[in-house]
Amino acid sequence: MTWAVVLLVLGYAGWWVLSRWLWPFTACWRCQGGRRNAGSNARRWGKCRPCGGSGERMRFGARALHRALARKRK
Repeated sequence: MTWAVVLLVLGYAGWWVLSRWLWPFTACWRCQGGRRNAGSNARRWGKCRPCGGSGERMRFGARALHRALARKRK
């Protein structure tokens, strides 16, 4: 029983790391990938502040994982 739980946790952790490595970006929480801020209209258009107008943001843990992998390659 204990080994099954340990294997399940290790499997989930492995999937989490692999998913952050393969798909590090997700849609911005503020603009939902639309790239405009909520106050934009036809007369005034502005970029979304959290994502800087890209519509994407790094997923939790992806930046740290990619930095660690880059350090390991050096």
